[in-house]
Amino acid sequence: MIDYDAKQFSDIVSHANELKALHAQRDIDFQKYEDAYLLKWDAAKANRIKRWRTQATLSPEARNQVIGAVRLLVSTDPTFNVVNMDTQEKLTGKLEKSIKRVWEQSGRVSGMPLHHDQMTSAVLYGEMHSAVTLTSDLVAMAEKAVKTADKASKDYAKAQVGKMQYLAEHTPVIIENLNPRTGYPEFDQFGLLAAYYRQTTVRYSDIVRRFGVTLPDAERRGLSAPIILHSFWDDVYTWYWVDNTVLMADTHDLPRIPINVQLSDGSMLFDKPEEQRQPLLYGFIKSGFFDNLSLALTVIYGYLQILRANPAI
Repeated sequence: MIDYDAKQFSDIVSHANELKALHAQRDIDFQKYEDAYLLKWDAAKANRIKRWRTQATLSPEARNQVIGAVRLLVSTDPTFNVVNMDTQEKLTGKLEKSIKRVWEQSGRVSGMPLHHDQMTSAVLYGEMHSAVTLTSDLVAMAEKAVKTADKASKDYAKAQVGKMQYLAEHTPVIIENLNPRTGYPEFDQFGLLAAYYRQTTVRYSDIVRRFGVTLPDAERRGLSAPIILHSFWDDVYTWYWVDNTVLMADTHDLPRIPINVQLSDGSMLFDKPEEQRQPLLYGFIKSGFFDNLSLALTVIYGYLQILRANPAI
């Protein structure tokens, strides 16, 4: 049973909901960028085309632009230079090698070099989110989950300890790329991260492994069923919860929130989150060019199909 202040949790949930509401239009824009990149139309347009009894022809221009920009950006691996802030002297040797190793090991864990997804995120969304975690903290969290786990989840929690220990043997720090669509940052007057709310869809089995908790309806829904995991960071606390069940509520004892949020395109001069992010596809989507070009292509090629089926016309 997690010990926490119910009033504080209620305030955290309210704060998280406010952050998500503030970024509502940003999420809508992100969905449009994704649809153009993945060559999708929303349900309303797709149904309209289906009623025409023709096949949609979507413009690949947005996708080609993003892929071309990303390929240029990832053509070389990142290099790391560490400078003494007092003397401005470049520090070489073990420190830079250690940073490079952490970067490479994090990429191996995720199955892809870190900068590939980061550049895709920068080009597609105009921002990058990443979490930096000490693997020793992951081991400690897994061991704590074993102690609090019930009988049904204890074996899974123990298995998680072994996995985190293996990870800690290979790197002291793990860097995880996060999809900006799942994250809602809040900045202070100096532009530093003051709070960060994240909402992701995981499976019940992930909750069992990470937190050593079997949720009340897990048996009914099954361990493979999806569930929304909420996480919230501020300058002092870390919270994790699903529905109204708090999985973790503790101080993180860190000098800053261990999540990096970096805008790559746009400007913080604007007040609204959706205006602060202006990625590569901003003008292409906002102008309606993707929809109109795709509609025109659909009409043209749909008419050509009619001509092909009726050569006498």
